[in-house]
Amino acid sequence: MLKVGQIRRHSRMDSYFQILELEQNGRCTTALIKNTSSGWVCKAHYLLENQDGTIEWGYSTEGRFAS
Repeated sequence: MLKVGQIRRHSRMDSYFQILELEQNGRCTTALIKNTSSGWVCKAHYLLENQDGTIEWGYSTEGRFAS
């Protein structure tokens, strides 16, 4: 189960993301996530947690570097 504060690896990249905010709206999970290496922050839409604990998402918006 995804929770705010967790750090998860992306399923198809060698990158780790921290979940900063999490919102469930029906079947769509949206999260504000931050790449732990670069500091890039974006809103991930249709966020999924795979059985192995990795994450992936349908598309992202509002991308920027954290200040």
